[in-house]
Amino acid sequence: MDEKLVQRYVDMLSGKLNEINQENVLLKAKLSLATEEITLLKQANQETSVKSSDWTQEEVEDDNSNKAKKK
Repeated sequence: MDEKLVQRYVDMLSGKLNEINQENVLLKAKLSLATEEITLLKQANQETSVKSSDWTQEEVEDDNSNKAKKK
């Protein structure tokens, strides 16, 4: 093969590798942020959730009544 052609081929492969590495880093950063956000949302949900089995019948009825009034 022609030496110029081989050099051009290597240069193009190197450029493509750099492009893929940059995309990989970006995707990993997005994944990290999304994972962190999911973790925070799960923690917030656990802190604020009350199991319905812990509610008395009166509390359930009162809550349903309040929801109906808001509509």
